[in-house]
Amino acid sequence: MLRVDGAALQDHEFATFSALLRRCCLNRVSVAAVVTDRDQVLRAAASLLVRNHGASMTEVAEAAGISRATLHRVVPSRDALLDQLLWLGLGETVAALTTAEPETGEPLAALERVVSALTPVAELFRFVTTQPLDETTPEFQAGFHALDERLTALFRRGQDSGAFRGDLPATWMVDALASLLFAAALAARAGRLPGNDNPRAVIDLLVGGVTRGETE
Repeated sequence: MLRVDGAALQDHEFATFSALLRRCCLNRVSVAAVVTDRDQVLRAAASLLVRNHGASMTEVAEAAGISRATLHRVVPSRDALLDQLLWLGLGETVAALTTAEPETGEPLAALERVVSALTPVAELFRFVTTQPLDETTPEFQAGFHALDERLTALFRRGQDSGAFRGDLPATWMVDALASLLFAAALAARAGRLPGNDNPRAVIDLLVGGVTRGETE
């Protein structure tokens, strides 16, 4: 059972919550027509900031292939950029996770679907998971905690069924998943890993650490 702002949220209600959250997120980042595509700029910014959190607006503009003046027409300040990145990242991650349906089927098959669904948004997911929650709004914190609990519940379900090892915290497995997804994205960007191999590489390495072994 999940909780948002103290209220119980049943698993079967999460899809409705996710849809509402995604609409909220998209509304937060949508704007009137500008000279460049905001979504493209935000994704370029996320890719840079997860590798260099202290990057300046000038560096963000360079990463997005636009001028700083154009960037300021898209987002007026660095604080606004970070806020919109958080909401875009949360919305995209929630949408991907909802598509993967982690509550259904065998835990390992569900984990494979989650990895495949999160791979295209790995950098946004990483950005969301590395931001100090105490610096975000209660609304964002509620959405993040619901997302985190949904992933944690998948690993706990695998532990309860005996599919995943039980000597490691499920919360640590979520952290490992986020880190591996990001590492695979970086490797693909650097040419060390074919992009279409990302899900397989992540699941092979992750499963080797979460499935039950002879040493347990």
